[in-house]
Amino acid sequence: MVGLIDFFLSFPGGQITATVILFAISWGALNLLFASAMMLLKKASEKTKTRLDDKIIARLSGIFQFFIIVFSLYISVWLVYKDVSIFGISTTTLFIVIIILISGYALMRIVDVFLEWYADEIAPKTETKFDEEYMPLIRNVIRATLIIITILIALSYLGIDITPALAGLGIAGLAVGLALQDTLANFFAGLYLLADRPIRPGDYIKVGGDEGYVEDVGWRSTRLVTWDNKLVVLPNKVLAEQTIMNFFGPTEPTRHVIEIGVAYGSDLDKVERAILRAVKETEKSEQEMDPSVEPFVRLDRFGDFSIIFKVGFSVKNYTKRGIVSSKVLKNIYNEFRKEGISIPFPTHTVYLVTQPEKTDEKTDEKRQKRKKS
Repeated sequence: MVGLIDFFLSFPGGQITATVILFAISWGALNLLFASAMMLLKKASEKTKTRLDDKIIARLSGIFQFFIIVFSLYISVWLVYKDVSIFGISTTTLFIVIIILISGYALMRIVDVFLEWYADEIAPKTETKFDEEYMPLIRNVIRATLIIITILIALSYLGIDITPALAGLGIAGLAVGLALQDTLANFFAGLYLLADRPIRPGDYIKVGGDEGYVEDVGWRSTRLVTWDNKLVVLPNKVLAEQTIMNFFGPTEPTRHVIEIGVAYGSDLDKVERAILRAVKETEKSEQEMDPSVEPFVRLDRFGDFSIIFKVGFSVKNYTKRGIVSSKVLKNIYNEFRKEGISIPFPTHTVYLVTQPEKTDEKTDEKRQKRKKS
């Protein structure tokens, strides 16, 4: 090997010519080795069902070509000039720093390929919009993290103290965290909503005084469309802190209860039979009712002017409860008219008590004197 290098050094141009020749030989040999390895990897990837490995190989191909150039240059320079210094940095140290930077970039490209593959093949099979909302943000966060880590490792290998840089990053992170406190709270609350999944797009929910269909669960806020077609934007932090009533969970069909009052003195068994007939009659014509769930009639309490019954039946969709209740009440009213059952309206009885007029002794004496005169 030494004799071959001396042979190249004897060419006109000396060390420069020898470096160029050794670079060409190294580059050609490494390219031949790389082509063989790529052929084997492609054959292996063709046997797998996923396209992830194919995308990774294609994305890293250009990075490997750049690595071959850098490695060939390092070998040729090291063989001719040994470990020469460039701006006070040895070629070996400089080569390792470049390899660290290339490795960080390659890792970032692999992460990009994985996220793209997830968005193309996995995301369409999911029910949420997590991918569309969060993947770009996650991708940027991972990229920034990998870049910072790679640069810090490279600086550390060059002998540069990175402690002040880490301290500065900590202070900057604290400042950003305080400035974006509400935004970060909404962001992590959004992650909780997507992970725990108490609500999904299309659900009908009630939060505080707002209720409506969930249109979208975003990284900062959740959008509701109310029954009167109004858009309500709720910060995710509000959803995470308040009680959420999901009318479509665990399933869409829901039990709805209404109250009916009848007059005192009514035949209670007769009232129950009339109400059940009315509910059953409604089930035959109303598609929004679920006939598989048996309705119920219960005596609830004695009211001020009527006996109160509770009537329960199943509705396929909570938002249709008003329409179904209206039809049920109409049929109950018709049944009551047929059976002669009275529905009282509020009445109040007022008793007036009169008191005798109070008089004193002087008033009585004056009245007696007037009579005598």
